[in-house]
Amino acid sequence: MRNDRCTNLAVACVLALFCVGCQSAKDKPIIAPALTEMLGRDHESEEVKRFVREVGEAPSREPHSNPSSFDLSWYSKGIRIVFGEDGKVGAILLQIQQPNPARSARGYHGPLPGDVARDDNRQKVESKIGKADFHGTRQTIDCYERVGLKVVYNGPGDTGRLMTMIIVRPEDLRKNISPFVPN
Repeated sequence: MRNDRCTNLAVACVLALFCVGCQSAKDKPIIAPALTEMLGRDHESEEVKRFVREVGEAPSREPHSNPSSFDLSWYSKGIRIVFGEDGKVGAILLQIQQPNPARSARGYHGPLPGDVARDDNRQKVESKIGKADFHGTRQTIDCYERVGLKVVYNGPGDTGRLMTMIIVRPEDLRKNISPFVPN
C-alpha cells in the first residue's frame, strides 16, 4: 500500500512538471507545453519516449481496427495517448472519472489544464477556461478550439460532472481522430 502511494505521488509530481504554467489567462497557454509538444509526433519520437519514461510504468498497447493506429494506456494513472493511422499522436486523454469501473482503471489524479478541479461541473469549468467555442455531437462535450481541448461531461447542462479532458491540436479538434476520442 505504501509503495503504491509513493508511486502515485511520484507520477503526480512528474505530471505536475508537465503542467507547470497552466494558466487560464487568454494570452497564456492553459495546457502544458510538454503535453502539447507530443501532439503530431511519431510514437518513436523523443517527446513520446520521454513521457513514457517519466510516467515510470509500462503502458498497455491497444490496437484499433486499423492496424496502423493504436493507443498507449496507463489504466492505473487514467492516461491514454491515441495514435492515428499515421502513427502520430492525435490526442491525449486524461480520464478523470472512469466510465467503466469494471476495468482495473483509476481516474487521473494529476494537475488539469486551466486549474480545473476533478469535481468541477460544466459551470465551474467555464468559469476557469471560458465558454466553449462549440459543442460536440452530443451536448456532453465542450470544445475549446483556441487551445485544442475537448471536455467531456457525464451529462448535459451546467451540472454535468467532468469525466475526461482530451488534448488535441487545435486544427484537429473537429476531426474524428479515433473511435475512442468522442466528437
